[in-house]
Amino acid sequence: MTEHMDKINELEARISKLEKAAMAASIKAAVDEVFPFVKLDEEWADKQIKIQPRSWKGESMVGKKMSECPSDFLQELASYLQYMGSRDRMSPTPKCNANGKPYWEYTLFDAKLARTWAKFKQSEADPAW
Repeated sequence: MTEHMDKINELEARISKLEKAAMAASIKAAVDEVFPFVKLDEEWADKQIKIQPRSWKGESMVGKKMSECPSDFLQELASYLQYMGSRDRMSPTPKCNANGKPYWEYTLFDAKLARTWAKFKQSEADPAW
């Protein structure tokens, strides 16, 4: 019996390690993923900030639009949202909206949008960027 339990524990540890590696790879792959700047002109692209990463030490950006936020905040927000979305995507039972679409898809979309705004704002500050 203990042989089987040892084997089960070993397999669970391996699965956990693989899940963590997959999440890290997902986050790393998404870091440079942005929308074309043209899309920032769309009404849907200038979302209102509803949450703030705990790591952010500057003034609160909650309630502001993405276009009103500094690029360093947007980068922090993108990293936070990317982590949250990737974590939720790995969940065995992801939460979904009424149409059955998982919420993590929206979270990862918002992370990409925040990264795009950050890159756009950096390019305004340094046109060579």
